[in-house]
Amino acid sequence: MTSYQPLVVLALLVFGLVQVFFGYRLFRILVGVIGALFGFFYAPEMIALATGEVPSTAVAVAVGVGLAIAFALVAWYVFWLAVFAWGASLGYVVGVSAFGDLPWLALVTGLVVGGLAMLFQRVLIVLLSALNGAWLLVSGSAFLLGQIATPPRGLPFDPLLDINEPVSLVLFAVTLVIAVVGAVYQFRDTTPMLGHKD
Repeated sequence: MTSYQPLVVLALLVFGLVQVFFGYRLFRILVGVIGALFGFFYAPEMIALATGEVPSTAVAVAVGVGLAIAFALVAWYVFWLAVFAWGASLGYVVGVSAFGDLPWLALVTGLVVGGLAMLFQRVLIVLLSALNGAWLLVSGSAFLLGQIATPPRGLPFDPLLDINEPVSLVLFAVTLVIAVVGAVYQFRDTTPMLGHKD
């Protein structure tokens, strides 16, 4: 563990806690933050898939910043597209975790989750933000306690591939419990955003 990793993980724990309980209320801000995380961690992989070459650090950072700005602007001005992009990015990450050897299947998973997010906006925003936030809390805590070797990257379930099955099942179960508690809280605490379908 490097010296800065605990600070990054602590910041992700706070971000996770905010997502679990306030993901729907703070959705427009979360889209920008998740866009930045998605860009920084997955843009190099997508560029490499498209071009066959690993991009330089400068290109990866530029794409990450560009995605963060684009996601933030889209979240503010074109809500339905923000919902699709957010759902698609989370779906893609889950797809990469589930189908690592089949990147096209991860892409299809992202598109399907993005489409579902557009159809069921409030429900999917609440459920996905609670689930993503719960995973950050659980994986970040497990990393700080030495139970997993890979620090969380702000996106769901990516370190599960690096740990043994009993530990991953426990972490997954705890994640689901926290996500359910957070989703129930969000459903009780929020009403649909004005001007957007539920």
